[in-house]
Amino acid sequence: MVRGSKRKNPGTRQSSAASSKRGSAMLTDVTDASDGEGDVIVIDEEPATPGKGKTQTVIEFLENERDEAIKKIQENGAKAIEQFRAEAAQAKERLLASLNETREELVQDEEPIPSEPPQASRVPSSSVDDKEPITQPPSPPQAAQTSRRKAPVPAVIADVPPRRSYGEQKTIYIACTSGVYKGQKFTLILSSDANRLCHIGRSSGKKYKAPHGLSLPKDPEISTTHAEIRWSEKDDNIYITDQNSTNGTKINGRNLKPRIAVRLDFSKPIRATLGSSDLTLTL
Repeated sequence: MVRGSKRKNPGTRQSSAASSKRGSAMLTDVTDASDGEGDVIVIDEEPATPGKGKTQTVIEFLENERDEAIKKIQENGAKAIEQFRAEAAQAKERLLASLNETREELVQDEEPIPSEPPQASRVPSSSVDDKEPITQPPSPPQAAQTSRRKAPVPAVIADVPPRRSYGEQKTIYIACTSGVYKGQKFTLILSSDANRLCHIGRSSGKKYKAPHGLSLPKDPEISTTHAEIRWSEKDDNIYITDQNSTNGTKINGRNLKPRIAVRLDFSKPIRATLGSSDLTLTL
């Protein structure tokens, strides 16, 4: 018999037909080298897709892979977030502990502030008597008793702080008779050693605060720096000066020239007009 001749087994046709119905069969022929008649048929079937009753298409396969990838990402992301929160909580605890230790060290390093400075005048009389025989010659008992009684007096005087003296003062009473501030009353205080000058205007700055200044911000006709009242140290008179205001200043109906001081006669009430406000000044 000639080597290499092949023949088909009838059973193979039946097997191939059966496997073609399933859509996944492979036919392999192997020739027996010993007698030339051998023909062996091996059939390998593709395993079905796990969990599926039918073969997957390419789109279905890709969608499954995508869903698996998304699921893994979500699981890993949740774990990463939990780990980050745990590490952040630990870092916060370490930071708070470090701050508490720093505060304790600062408190320990600070020295207590004495409530009162030591004063030599508050030394008990008994300690003074103990030093008298060393620094002074012996004195009669009557003199020693007198010194004991008078010793506490300087200490009491030293504890009383001296009061600040503002010297002589003059108070000007101002009543608004017309304008935005009609019916309101104001007070200006001039002092011989604290302030001899009072500013009047629409400004609300520090030097316009009562009673050492007069602020009238609601009157649009009054300039920011409108006028000033000064107590003269030379002749002890009180003067008013218009500070080049936009609408001017009137005293008893007379217009004042800018930056020229005019003496105020308080023997009777003074009528003053600043902007649209009419004022009456008395001392």
